[in-house]
Amino acid sequence: MNSKHLKSVGAMILPCLFATVIVQACTSTNDAVAQTQAVADPLEGVWAEQVTLRNCDTGAVLAAFRAVSMFNRGGTMSNSSNQSPTVFGPGQGTWTAQTVGYNNVFRFFTFNPDGSFAQTRVVTRAITLGADKSSFTATISAEIRNTTDAVVGMACGEETATRP
Repeated sequence: MNSKHLKSVGAMILPCLFATVIVQACTSTNDAVAQTQAVADPLEGVWAEQVTLRNCDTGAVLAAFRAVSMFNRGGTMSNSSNQSPTVFGPGQGTWTAQTVGYNNVFRFFTFNPDGSFAQTRVVTRAITLGADKSSFTATISAEIRNTTDAVVGMACGEETATRP
């Protein structure tokens, strides 16, 4: 083969090779695409909640408030409530599907009136999804921890939730 012939073959092959690489890059599946195509778990998404916390020993109501939780694909979640943000911070945690229902654990910080750190709350919820998959009920167990993370109290409770 002479060099003139090689140059003309190269001129034809290079554009074809470039086009093939571009097509493969644009059509290949990656993790982000695969995740968006996976079937969502029924718990995923935003939930509007009504929470009632009680004294575990007496059943007396300690607090009743509204909250919002976001359950993300992959098992993370975030939470906030209508309690004062100067006293209660947002919560972050994880969730897992169980044989029946879900287990959710999250934590948030509380603050003194002067803004200094007061406590950590570690909340565990056993969530049961409604048959319509648009509501859930949960039982709550909450540890109250001091500034050194020692458990200094407990709270129990229940909640109901719906899709907003």
